[in-house]
Amino acid sequence: TCKRPIHTTTVAIFANVGARNESEAENGLSHFLEHMAFKGTPTRDAKEIALTVERQGSQINAFTSRDTTCYFVTGLPQNAITSLDILSDVLQNSLFSAEEIEREQEVVCQEIAESQDDISDIAMTALTETAFPNQSWGRPILGPEDNVRGFDNAALNAYVAKHYHANSLLVTAVGDVDHDAFLAEVEA
Repeated sequence: TCKRPIHTTTVAIFANVGARNESEAENGLSHFLEHMAFKGTPTRDAKEIALTVERQGSQINAFTSRDTTCYFVTGLPQNAITSLDILSDVLQNSLFSAEEIEREQEVVCQEIAESQDDISDIAMTALTETAFPNQSWGRPILGPEDNVRGFDNAALNAYVAKHYHANSLLVTAVGDVDHDAFLAEVEA
C-alpha cells in the first residue's frame, strides 16, 4: 500500500452525453464539440487557454465515449481553482468561431482517416455496427466525415444548450484538494 501523499490534483467535468445521444445527422458531434471546447471564449482565446494551463505546470485534455464527454486538467494542487475556472469558462462560454470550426474539421477528418487505417478501430466499428444496427450505439464516436464537415456554430450551440446543463454535469476533483474550498468554488 502506498503511504505517500498525492501531490497532484485532477479537476474534471463529466458531461452525461456522448455518441449514444446523437441522431444520425449529429453523429460525431459530441466528439467534435470536445475538440472545439478549448478554442476560445470571450475572455480567453485558444492560445491563452493553453498558456494558462502550461504556465501552471498542468495538462488539459478531454475524451468522448458513447455515454460521456469528460474535460479535465491535471496539475499542482494550488492550481485546482484556476483549473476549475478554465474548464467552467470553456464549457459555458465557448465561441465556436467559423475559423476554428474549419480548422478543427480538418483535424477530426484526419482522425477519422487514421481510424480507418487501424485494424482494432476497423474491428470495433464492424462489431458495433453489426451488434447495434441503425441506432446510435452502432455508429462511430468520431462520426462520418460528411457530418463533421457540416457542423457549424449553430449545431454546436444547440447541442450544448440541449445537453450541457447542471443536471447533466458532474464536477470532480481528486488528489491533494481542499474539499470545502473546492465545493464552494463549484457552487459559486
